[in-house]
Amino acid sequence: MDPSVSFVAVASELHLRRAREVAGEAYLALEAEGVELQGSPEPVLRPEELSEAVSSPSDLKVVFVASGGTSRLLRGALAGIEALLWAHPGDNSLPSALSAREKLRASGAWASELLFSSPGEVPSEIKAEIRILRALKAFDEAEVLAICGEEKASELQEALEALLGRAPAIKRMGVRILMGQAEARVEEPSLSEAISTLKGITGEEVTPELEKGLIKSVQLANFISEKLLKDAKVPVITFDCFDIIREVGLAPCVVVGLLLERGITAVCEADPAALFLMAICHLISGSPPWMANLARFDEGSRTITLAHCTACPSLAASWPYRGTFLT
Repeated sequence: MDPSVSFVAVASELHLRRAREVAGEAYLALEAEGVELQGSPEPVLRPEELSEAVSSPSDLKVVFVASGGTSRLLRGALAGIEALLWAHPGDNSLPSALSAREKLRASGAWASELLFSSPGEVPSEIKAEIRILRALKAFDEAEVLAICGEEKASELQEALEALLGRAPAIKRMGVRILMGQAEARVEEPSLSEAISTLKGITGEEVTPELEKGLIKSVQLANFISEKLLKDAKVPVITFDCFDIIREVGLAPCVVVGLLLERGITAVCEADPAALFLMAICHLISGSPPWMANLARFDEGSRTITLAHCTACPSLAASWPYRGTFLT
């Protein structure tokens, strides 16, 4: 669903002919952003008309200052209203917008934001708001899979509802069920195949246990991305890491990194705040987010050591693979 944006242009009667022209430019530029655009490019001339326009329900309200001579009109309708006030370089638009803002500030009634750009160029702040609104609407359709116990899944649901006022549906799967399904439905890769999947991995003090963990991690990532979440529109998965370590002796860091590489938002430790933030950042930027603990910083060698790192394999030339960052 596209974000709904209400558009209203304001002008003085003296400048109406020119105001119609620039308001039309601004309207078409905003329409080109692919939003559900409400309102009309025809400028309004009276405070009551502006009040009616900004009172209509929408995700975002844009007031385009098409001409000068509109300061009093703006002050009369925008007190306490959250809107984006868009001024442009000509026709005394900006002076009127600034005057209205200062008068409303003086009375404690300014609640909008003043933006500035040419009529044919949507301000970057409006574009940013639209991107965020799209991401929030997409998150509402997210399919969240939680690999954890019932208590942790319930905590996650409650925390997301408290954070957002709502929450996407959360499906829970136990660790052993996940492992069993992965082993039954996806072929276990060879060690060389697993290493190839991780692009440039380097084993340090590699033991049979580490080799087994690497193979299992790649198998799990393959199962989740190719079977479990293959058809999800907005796939999100989170793990209770300590459950996995305790039950099967495997830290999911490699799994998480591989899933992020494949476009799935994967989050450590069933952390609701991180889950929401990472999913939104992923949707806004199109680039995979990742997490890590800062273990060491050596100013002399200009080296940062990250522990429990879930960065995608493609972000580094090599991936040292260890049982623990303390070794």
